[in-house]
Amino acid sequence: MAMAGAQHVFTAVCLKSLLSADSSLFSLIDIVEHIGFVHANGDRDEKDDQLVVHMEILSTWTRADFATPGTCLSRLDVVAPNQEILRKWEHPIDLSQLMWERVRYVIDDLPLREFGRHEVRVYQRDTEDQGWGVAVAVYPILMRMHEPAMAPS
Repeated sequence: MAMAGAQHVFTAVCLKSLLSADSSLFSLIDIVEHIGFVHANGDRDEKDDQLVVHMEILSTWTRADFATPGTCLSRLDVVAPNQEILRKWEHPIDLSQLMWERVRYVIDDLPLREFGRHEVRVYQRDTEDQGWGVAVAVYPILMRMHEPAMAPS
């Protein structure tokens, strides 16, 4: 089945988002490019299976031509520095009735297996038999360990 006419606008990662019931507008709270962690005991292991990340991802799409309805299939991957896909979603984008579509992904339990550059990658597929190809957006997030705060003497 052929799909066409959708265009990715932007994707943002934040700690919280709010949807207004009155206007259907999203507010993105604390947009992040990095997330830092501090161990209370000062342990700085580069791997800690007990750390989990909470974040929300908002991806916005529109019609390629406002006068023409469109559709596509989108895929969003959260990728670790070692290229392991930690989360993957596929979502149909249906712009047959509306000119814009926003998709919100809420992650409450993303395991942090290593520090470094993680990526949120967004892919678009216009036909069901087409491959995913190159990402239409890549959003880097640096996950790192901070030095513990020094206690006053």
